Amino acid sequence: MNFRSPGLFISLVLIVATSVGTRVAQADLVWAIFDPSTETYRYDIAHMPDLDQRREIVPPFIEGLPNAGSMYCAPTATMNIFMYLADHGFPEIDPPGQAFWQLQSLYTDVTRLIFALGEEMGTDPVDGTDGAGWPDGARAWLDPYDRFTIDTNYAIGNYTPTLADMALSAVNGSLVALGYTRYLHFPFETVCDLGVCDLALGGAIGGHVTTLAHASRTLPFGRLLLGVRDPADGDFDKTRQSFFKTTYFDIEQHPATSTEGWSRTVEVLNLNVTSTSVSVLTGYIMINPKAGFTLVDGGHEILQRVPYGLSNHTPTRSDPIRAPIGATIVSVTEQPDHLGYLAMLDFTGGQNALYLFNTLTGSTEHLLDISDFTAMALARNRSLYVLREDGFGDSVVQRISLDSQTAVAAGMEVLAAEAIAADDVNDEVVLLQNAPIGGTIRRFNFALSEQTWVAEVDSDVPIGNQPRIAVGPTDGLLWLLSDAADEIYGLSRDGDLVESVPIPGPSDFAFDDKGNLFVGSEGFVIELRRVAPGIWEEVEESVFAGLETSGLVGITRSRSNYVPEMDLAISPKHIDPEDVVAGIAVPDGTADVSPGSPENVLNINSEGVVRVAILTTEGLNAEDIDPTTVTFGRLGHEAQPVNSILRDADGDQDIDLVFHFWQPDTGILCGDTMASLMATTFNGRSFSAFDFIRTVGCN
Repeated sequence: MNFRSPGLFISLVLIVATSVGTRVAQADLVWAIFDPSTETYRYDIAHMPDLDQRREIVPPFIEGLPNAGSMYCAPTATMNIFMYLADHGFPEIDPPGQAFWQLQSLYTDVTRLIFALGEEMGTDPVDGTDGAGWPDGARAWLDPYDRFTIDTNYAIGNYTPTLADMALSAVNGSLVALGYTRYLHFPFETVCDLGVCDLALGGAIGGHVTTLAHASRTLPFGRLLLGVRDPADGDFDKTRQSFFKTTYFDIEQHPATSTEGWSRTVEVLNLNVTSTSVSVLTGYIMINPKAGFTLVDGGHEILQRVPYGLSNHTPTRSDPIRAPIGATIVSVTEQPDHLGYLAMLDFTGGQNALYLFNTLTGSTEHLLDISDFTAMALARNRSLYVLREDGFGDSVVQRISLDSQTAVAAGMEVLAAEAIAADDVNDEVVLLQNAPIGGTIRRFNFALSEQTWVAEVDSDVPIGNQPRIAVGPTDGLLWLLSDAADEIYGLSRDGDLVESVPIPGPSDFAFDDKGNLFVGSEGFVIELRRVAPGIWEEVEESVFAGLETSGLVGITRSRSNYVPEMDLAISPKHIDPEDVVAGIAVPDGTADVSPGSPENVLNINSEGVVRVAILTTEGLNAEDIDPTTVTFGRLGHEAQPVNSILRDADGDQDIDLVFHFWQPDTGILCGDTMASLMATTFNGRSFSAFDFIRTVGCN
């Protein structure tokens, strides 16, 4: 895949910690807002590392990356997130562990970490990272910790990810790395009218990956602004870590048609209509906290459990989401952009409708009316496959596109079926058809254009009524549950019984990425793991065990809509770091607590003020900071300033910005070694800074 992202973000040294090695803070969100009435949003995250990918090998003293790191944007941008997680509530992610990664003394350690992640991703020093290797390598790194899912959305056909998609996922608790693709552009064939250009594009010629730090649209139909931590945005010295910074780009939406055969609205970085190439947002990965969900109260509420919150504005949740009055929830799955849950509702009178239960806004949104619903399954291709009765004793399977507009994309008539599942490994839709004796498994391709396989169910497997099926993500078996037995059966592709798991009073089941089994048993969720072929044991330490259910059980899964055809025409897959899109780089700022004092001593018992200066540096003029946006404290957002003044605070003959904050408002605790400041410039660019401190007055 051709991905490289400009990823910088006004990060501060890993925020305030009790010590550099004991981090408990969650995500440091300066802004995380979305107004559905105006479709405006703003997302800013502080303290995201900004590692350089360009690392030259200078033997025998300096370890670099192969080919000076020119093709290592994907592992570098993703390592930013891993380091951030380790420092914000997940110290067990080691490597990388916790550290102040901007220190030159850690340069070699960082190089080795980027190289190791590149090995997991299959990064080629000359050709780069493909669209499968990027998420697969990230998953391989995080899988041992069993805390996260990783979802990947790439532009395919007429679908393209948008800045809003990425921003709203991030506002709702995801950490995001994004990619853009550079396409040939034919300026003399492009037609512009009233600010909208019909772009004439050729093939892809490379891409770049970065880490999301800022995304905003602050006015209806207003300017789109993207800010990233860009692995390519280092300085000329490829043997030292450059200062952390955030790079900003204007984003414009335009219709485009490519010689590759697609037409869609695209979002372009810093568009120049006279240029022979343009760079377009084309993909992103979301690292999300693993979550579980069930139906309770007779199907009137979705109960969610999110035990691993990544965001300080969305703490871990176990709160229920209620169905609209007069409706019962009959089926639920996750929404692919992690905005909540897709639920099929059964209204009084027999009507069925697909709704989005939006956990970001707390609202329920009608998406589509669907009659005579039987079952549904979410597939990795951003499609929901719905099984319904046709009114004549048979069934209809419909593919519901979940791209920019929810709509029926395809459908086909089949013999009467009772259960449906998605096989994301083989890209198949699986149907179970019951019969008085035995049953039949039918498989179809995702396009629903042909049947790919048919098999009879083993005669030793009772199907019973209301069967449920799912494909195991690690064993490839088709698992079946019904009311005919207190067991869940694993079937081969040919329908043969391979193994079974006895479960008292089972109601539903689901698998996580590791292949662990989550089952509703006698009204509560239990988690099981396979310890040997055919032998499963209960996971006593499961954070999802004991979750109440009146039927359905769900667990979030990692998904990617990648198809190999994306990469075939692109080599190398990435843009050379010297040629990435040039944005406006805003370096992380420099804060000085107690200007003039070398020790920055703070008395925890003081009721007075703390003096903090934002220092003017080569990359930042303190006079550009809007004083009304400044906050300071343990995490950077606790205290508002009492006052501010422009003056030279460090004796270097330039103007700095000095603030006073009430000490009790800062939230600084005994033993803290850093304090943080957050602000916005007058032109809307987010900014953060830090300084080391020493606390006294502790008991």
